[in-house]
Amino acid sequence: MKFFKSIFLSIALILLASSCHSVTGNVYFRANAIPLTISVNTKGEINFSLDPELGIIPTPLGTFGVGLVINPAEEFNVENTLTVRLNGQDYFYDLHGQDFEVSFESGYYSEITLRKTGLNIYLELVRIEGDFDNPVQKTSQEDPSQFIMDYYALINNNQYDQSWSLLSDDFKDRNHGNNNGGYSGYVDWWNTVTSVTVSTSEIRYQSGESAKVIIVLHYEMKNGSAYEDRVYFQLIYDNSRETWLIDATPTDWNT
Repeated sequence: MKFFKSIFLSIALILLASSCHSVTGNVYFRANAIPLTISVNTKGEINFSLDPELGIIPTPLGTFGVGLVINPAEEFNVENTLTVRLNGQDYFYDLHGQDFEVSFESGYYSEITLRKTGLNIYLELVRIEGDFDNPVQKTSQEDPSQFIMDYYALINNNQYDQSWSLLSDDFKDRNHGNNNGGYSGYVDWWNTVTSVTVSTSEIRYQSGESAKVIIVLHYEMKNGSAYEDRVYFQLIYDNSRETWLIDATPTDWNT
């Protein structure tokens, strides 16, 4: 009798050990976080760099004075959020429940605090002292990605005459010739857009007076719709004006 009891006890202990091992494996399994790079330009505009195949770009929720919103996820009724604090403002973004691993890159701002609580992320920045808006002398070509962001900033500010001047003559002839309304047609189309945001920007090629940049744009239209579009830009450098110009927008490259 004691012999059978010993056998049953041994079997029970083996089953218990096997069950505990299985549960422990499940508890510690976790998928890798998605890399997300945040940058801020001289105008204080926040930009994100993210492989669109890995996740969804953070979506703006609103901008408030520091401390006015204590719990943004609860305030905006979303799963998790990113808060970027700079220039006396809190900028809130919907992270759509995704787990991000954030890095910050900027020559104009420095990181004070970067913390992660669960899936919520808080980043506080301070502007580096210096006259970045009025450089004494231009020593090199402007970064092609920054040029693209500056181009769409002009459009968002309705400065269409300046944005139009950043298109090459060949581009204007091909895409905005008389049959397409010229400058008036260009302005009419952009007047249907409430805002356009550069979600991601990646330089695919740059050499001398030529560059190729791929970007993802987020459009908010005046009819209430919104959509994203991936655009390929081929740029040429105008040495006389010391600026890049948009020369082509092919559908793809074989590079």
